[in-house]
Amino acid sequence: MQFSSYLILLWVIRAEQTTCDLHARSVRALKLSGEFDYMSQENTKIKISALVTYANTSDPVPGARVMVSIYDPRNALWVSDDMIEIDKGIIAWESNETVPQVIAHSGEGIFIVFARASKEGFLNALDIVEFRIDPLAGSNNNNELLLMVAGVAFMVTATLTSSCLHQAQTH
Repeated sequence: MQFSSYLILLWVIRAEQTTCDLHARSVRALKLSGEFDYMSQENTKIKISALVTYANTSDPVPGARVMVSIYDPRNALWVSDDMIEIDKGIIAWESNETVPQVIAHSGEGIFIVFARASKEGFLNALDIVEFRIDPLAGSNNNNELLLMVAGVAFMVTATLTSSCLHQAQTH
């Protein structure tokens, strides 16, 4: 029994050493951020930012290339583009189109942003986030609102009619 436990313990130590060696080569981390909720009538461009850092020190990594791919609510690729380094390790991307222009071809809903940072001699760093383009408040389909109002009116009418009939029968 002790012999089997010893073998398992030895295997766990070797697995931990392999993991540590892998992390030593992966010296970068990528973190995406940005405004993640846009209203459909905002006349603004979509902006994504990223920070590329060394995983072991959290210091910014200068000169990393970050490629961003954005998928629309139908999971179709909307855009694939290089992000631009604006300062040491600080990377940014901005759409060429405003939110209403994006809606015209991609619709409203949740967009998926996938980014890959690369630099020669290092393993790639990856991150993924979502942003949403919401419909303008009050711009819901008017037919749905009419159906809801009609349904409530029918229920009120049925209740009043039932109440009146009940009172007429008791008098």
